[in-house]
Amino acid sequence: LRKQQIKALRQDFHKPKTQVEDYCVEMQKMQMEHNPAAFDAFFQSVLQFPVYGLEDQVQALGNVPGLPIMVMWGKHDTVVPTKPNFERWQHLLSGGSCNLQVREYRDTGH
Repeated sequence: LRKQQIKALRQDFHKPKTQVEDYCVEMQKMQMEHNPAAFDAFFQSVLQFPVYGLEDQVQALGNVPGLPIMVMWGKHDTVVPTKPNFERWQHLLSGGSCNLQVREYRDTGH
């Protein structure tokens, strides 16, 4: 099953034959070998936190008066890169009346 999952990961998320992407797949493979729950955790994250299609819901939250919302990002995040993701969430929330706090951590990754 893991070999099929790795193959699917390569096909769906990576352009084949690039050194960086091959390295990422190898790192994911190593994590799965040492922690069998890593693969499931990765895809549960994707299912629980979809990257697109949430704009209306996020803006609705931003419009709740006084609702405390903090957007935090590591400037060196390579898993969910700062650009365009951090700016996107900040933009979606900044037009509302929520209590928005935005933090970007300079020396931090994911």
